[in-house]
Amino acid sequence: VAFDGRRYSRQFAEDTASVLCGLGLPVRIFDDITSTPLLAFAITALDASAGVMVTASHNPSKDNGYKVYWSNGAQIVPPHDLEIASFIDRAPSLAELSRPGPHEAALRGLRRAVGYEIERAYLDGVRSGSVHPDAGRAQPLSIVYTAMHGVGHHLVVRALREAGFEAVASVSSQADPDGAFPTVGFPNPEEEGALDQALELANSLGAELVLANDPDADRLAVAVAYGEPGVRRFRVLSGNEVGVLLGADLLQHADTGERKKLAITTIVSSTMLGRIAADLDASYAETLTGFKWLATTAIARARDHDEAFVFGYEEALGYSAGPLVRDKDGVSAAVRLAELAAWLKASGQSLLDELDRLALCHGQSSGLQWSVRLEGRAGRERIDALMSRLREHPLESLEGSPV
Repeated sequence: VAFDGRRYSRQFAEDTASVLCGLGLPVRIFDDITSTPLLAFAITALDASAGVMVTASHNPSKDNGYKVYWSNGAQIVPPHDLEIASFIDRAPSLAELSRPGPHEAALRGLRRAVGYEIERAYLDGVRSGSVHPDAGRAQPLSIVYTAMHGVGHHLVVRALREAGFEAVASVSSQADPDGAFPTVGFPNPEEEGALDQALELANSLGAELVLANDPDADRLAVAVAYGEPGVRRFRVLSGNEVGVLLGADLLQHADTGERKKLAITTIVSSTMLGRIAADLDASYAETLTGFKWLATTAIARARDHDEAFVFGYEEALGYSAGPLVRDKDGVSAAVRLAELAAWLKASGQSLLDELDRLALCHGQSSGLQWSVRLEGRAGRERIDALMSRLREHPLESLEGSPV
């Protein structure tokens, strides 16, 4: 059981642990706030039966919730989700539940803390997953990082420094966890204005790269400097662009021995990764939206076809660089992206140059994301009506093109 820095996250984690211990189930719980990818890693590292991460990820500050993982380290898929829902419907009243406190549960041998060795093993795994292991030391790169009031600062800055990146400046006003998210209107790095403070700091320092996590550090946003000193600007990369950069790099350079490399993305992401995989004689798969489907497919393909999963992503800034974490991982993705930028810089190239090269080699792709937020009961009713209309009368064409 783990929790992030949102309001009541620690309390909800304690509630979860107490109910589980009351049922006689032994629990390992993190003592302090942590990231979603570290929780996902801990499940398989500790050979746990399941995992719970208390977080609402990049949702508004008033939200909270939790993610449930199965013993394979991936978020649950059917039938486990339906079985859990059926137990919720049959749950007894609060007064009927046995809920031992932390001290009592520990005395009964049901509650133990997750030790530092899990974090150390995770950081070792991030380091060993490098395909350009000396890039950060061989080529200096100035980086600005923001945790966006989330839990990523500790792990990301440490992982970057262990990879050789010493010139890492953090946005101090956003470095500490704060469930109110006071400096951003919406704690999602995809949202307009969310990166303003990071870009302002990067401009003042002359930084070359901006990296940003969402509040539970499972997503990564990237901005790249371009232009001459004095007239430098930053281009914020889309999730598809970051996915293509990381995917192509890992498909080209990951060492999987005799096993065929596998890349996976979702049906709403760019098709460019599929073309790159085909051109490099690698395997490729597409899944429904949601990293639970991506991770489950990666596990099944490794089991059934002995394929080596090297990269997966969805366009909403979620990336998995190899099998270390069977979920989105904004920490390892930040390190892999920084290493790629440094490796390219050593040969006089940039991430933007690499995007151009990939387009010339594998074909250009363009994508546009458009979001509308419909809140409250009226919003939910409108969403349901829109979805019902789409299902009953699906689009057959759009501006003359078949759908």
